Order: sequence, then structure tokens, then C-alpha cells
Amino acid sequence: DKTNSRETRCITWVTISESKQKSSASRFRATATERAAEFVGIIPHMLASAAAQRIGSLLLDDALESPAPRERTRSLLAFLFAIFVVFSLHASLGTGSLSTPVIRAEGPLQPVHGDSKMQFKSKFVALASAVALSVGGSAHATDAVQWRVADGGNGHWYAGAMPTGVAISWSFARDECLLQGGYLACISSAAENGFVAQVVASPDLWTIDIPYCIGPWLGGFQPPDAVEPAGGWSWVSGDAWGFQNWWLPAQEPNDGCGGEDYLHFLTQGATTPSDWWNDGGGQLCPPGPKSFVAEWSADCNNDGIVDYGQIKRGELPDYNGNNIPDCCEQGSACVVGSYPVQWRVADGGNGHWYQGVGTASGIGWASAQVACVSAGGSLVSIGIAAESSWLYETIAWRVNLWSNSGPFIVGPWIGARGASGNWRWDDGTPWNYSAWSPGEGPPSGDPREQFAHFFNGVGPVVPNNSWGDYFDEPFNHSYIIEWSADCNNDGIIDYGQILSGALSDFNSDGVPDACQCDADIDSNSEVDGIDLAIILDTWGTNGGKLYPAADINHSGLVDGADLAQVLNSWGPCP
Repeated sequence: DKTNSRETRCITWVTISESKQKSSASRFRATATERAAEFVGIIPHMLASAAAQRIGSLLLDDALESPAPRERTRSLLAFLFAIFVVFSLHASLGTGSLSTPVIRAEGPLQPVHGDSKMQFKSKFVALASAVALSVGGSAHATDAVQWRVADGGNGHWYAGAMPTGVAISWSFARDECLLQGGYLACISSAAENGFVAQVVASPDLWTIDIPYCIGPWLGGFQPPDAVEPAGGWSWVSGDAWGFQNWWLPAQEPNDGCGGEDYLHFLTQGATTPSDWWNDGGGQLCPPGPKSFVAEWSADCNNDGIVDYGQIKRGELPDYNGNNIPDCCEQGSACVVGSYPVQWRVADGGNGHWYQGVGTASGIGWASAQVACVSAGGSLVSIGIAAESSWLYETIAWRVNLWSNSGPFIVGPWIGARGASGNWRWDDGTPWNYSAWSPGEGPPSGDPREQFAHFFNGVGPVVPNNSWGDYFDEPFNHSYIIEWSADCNNDGIIDYGQILSGALSDFNSDGVPDACQCDADIDSNSEVDGIDLAIILDTWGTNGGKLYPAADINHSGLVDGADLAQVLNSWGPCP
């Protein structure tokens, strides 16, 4: 079946017949140029994929059988150089780039009704990697809060957001929620109504237009054929319309301005937020709400826990940042674990990535730092109280990262160390914040206690958001790694781009290949035709004694993956 994949199309386009192998070099180059023109349209999207090695082999297998090694190399160079030239022109015209992720909306976002309150799917075609989607465009957003089952709730998560600071339409708010993996909040009881109103009680989310105080959009709406003013009201979730909390039920809903088909919070005769409802959206009665309430309830892996909370805690991966577990989007099994998680800028964070790492046996502070650096990061630094709270609530609370060490309860190593009572963060972060447990930290009773970790005194193994100091000895069983580098200065942390596939990391060291210049095989500070020639001359070997660096990804074989890295890294080293 030659139509089932791009890889197969590559076979069709680049196969070189035996007769062409025997033709003149000039004819080969002409044919190669034609093939390159066709192939370049998809090569940017193929090189970073798992099929790169196979594609490289398909490009070169037949040509390598040429009986004249020198002519073989010249012919292959002509072929690949033609690909590179055409691709360079392609990229310069703004149509694509090897390292540029592209995402294209293919259609409207549609609701999918199921056993849970609601799940939505966004129809996207990801050509290289997904673009991170979150509450990122908001001028103001509240932290997402769970209405816990233990508190009589439904386990769902809710957050308020104000995208622009000015009035927005209900449909705009609906689409923003969908892009965040949720939907406009739908309310089924007085208890839920009261909880949601508290989530968005911040005056910043409300518009004062005396005598009204106009609150956020909710998920209620009237279909176009509904009888006004009270007929046909529905929830975007598909839930039954039951509980109602209209402002002055004898007067609302009233379709007072015409076209008032959408639900929002409202206070009348006061300037403070409330939990009353109003029908809005009429064009004759501005201003409208400037904010909305998002709700997350999906449980795509059917484990009884709302996915959004598992993503926030790093229990399920969401490397494209759309609040839908990657495993659910990929159709693979969801394994709850401890995954890298980002402190998103949209949530008041710094955009860095973090992960708690447990060890089977004890590990010392210095060994933990070496492990972090080897993974492209460093032991976590905690610069402000907000970071400390987020880090504890997201990662450090996990009991499996804590252990007994003698009578003491110890948690993960962090990146602080001291000298003569002066403490500092190992990555250079200014020392502006600390959270020492009583009796811990400076001044230390033992000059060897110069390495910081989470700590909770003595007693049962219960996590705590405070620190202790101890020797550099393997008495802890965990550490927290932080990734903050942005080597290509694009404003996005490199590690997240590696996780999403936007940047390649063939050697899996947590640093983008483009920033390391591993493809500069001859060490002349540039990835160029010489490096390409070395790849071709050592093809199918381990590089030999002369060019062991040609096996860029250390797979034991110079192949398509190494070729892909050369082409992806072309040009001066960073």
C-alpha cells in the first residue's frame, strides 16, 4: 500500500533506478533537483520525526551502490545540496522552517457529550508540534480551584479569566474555554453556584456600570429558535437546565435589549460581586461582561479523577499546554506518574519546568546536582514565596519523595548551599527568600550542614513546605530538578520545546541539539558541506577512527537520524 504514509510517498519520489545510477553526473544532478523540489515540501516535517532514520536510508540506499566511490559522493552531495538550497529558499519566503512548529485549525470546535459532564475535542492538524494553549492571553486570571468531593463538590476545577480588559462576546469566551481544554461553567445547584461565584469574586473581573455590576459569562445560552425571554435555556455541557438564580425572577430573564441569549453573573443596585444571574448579549445594552468562568470536568482515562488536576500536579503529561493529557490525545495508555510540569506564566509563574525525581537508594546533594545538570537543568532554586507555594502544592507534597533518615523526616534536595552561614542558590538566583524550619538554616550547629532540602522535623512521614540543612551525604531519596534555559532566545524555555517536539534533542541531554552544535563534526564552528560530506562518506558505519563524531546521536551507526541533525543545524554554531 503506497498511500498510507508520507514515508511511502518519499519512497516513490526518491527511488533511483539502476539505469539512472549509470547515467552521467549532470543528468543525476538535474533529476536530483527535480526530486528536491518535490521533497522539500515535506522534509521540514519529516526530519524531526521518528521516521528520520528510515527516510535517510531511502534517500541514499540505491545511490550508495554506485561502483565509483568518488562519483557516488559527488552525486549524493549534489542531490542533498539541491534539497538544502531549495529548502533554504522555501524557508526564506516564510513558508516554513525546520524548527518552526505550525498548527492549523481545521474546523469549528465541537462538543462531545458523554458520561462525564462534558468533554470537548479541538480539531487540529499539528504539522510539527502543538502550540501551547492556556489562559495565556488573559490580562487577569484567577488560580484554578477544585470543588473537592470531600467538601461536597463534584471534583471539577474552575477559574475566572479576563482576556483583554474590555468587553468580550459570549462566543469569544466559549472558544477561549475550548482552547483551554474546558468549557464555560455550567451550574446545577445552589451550592455549585455559590462556589463558582466565590472563585470569581475578585472585583477585577467585574465591570461597574451604575446601577449594575456586570460579572463573568457562564455556560448558559438560548438557541436561535427559542421562545423569548425564558424558553429553551440550555447549558453548553448538555446537562439538564434545572437550578436557576435569576436576579429578581419576576423580571429576569427579560430579553430587554433584544438578543439577550447568553448567561452571566450580575449585581443590580450595588457595586459588589454577587451570585445572581442575568441574560445578556444584546447589542443595544453595552457594556457586556469582560470576563468568563472556565470549568474542567473531563476524565478521559476514566480513573475517576478530573484530568485537569492531574495535569496541574504533574501526574499526567500535557507538554503542548492545552490542558488535555497527551496520552488521551495520542490514544495511548495513560500512566499516572511524576512528569515534568511547567509553572505557566498565565498562572503567575516564570515559565520554567520542574520535576520531582525519586531514587531507589540514598543520594547526596552534589550527586543530585550532577544528575540535574546531566539532564539539562539544575537543582531547583526558590526565589519567591509564590514559587515555594506552587512547588510544594505541585511536586513536593508527594509522599513518595519523602523518607525517614534516623528520626528525621526528609524531603527532596533543593539547589541551596551555604558557606560560613552565607547561603546562595547554585544557579545564581538572588537569595531573597527562605523557608527554614525552626532550628534549621543559619547559624548551623555543624559547619558541615551546608546543603538544603525539604524537611519536617521528627515523627511520621508527612510532607511539609519548609527546609532543613544537612551534610552532603546520601540520606535523602529524592531531588527536584528545574529547567530554565532559553538558549535560542525565543522567550520559551527550551525543555518544554523539547518535550513538545518543537526542538530536537537526539542525545537526550535536555539541551536542544541546535544549541550544542553536535553536528559540527569537523569542529570549525559551523555546520556546513564538510560535515555533510563526512556523514555521506561514513554512511552505514560507526564513523571509524577518523570521524567517530559522525555518529551524532551515538546510535552506533551513521544514518538518517544523523543526516537529519546536520540539516536541522545548518549554519554557524550558536
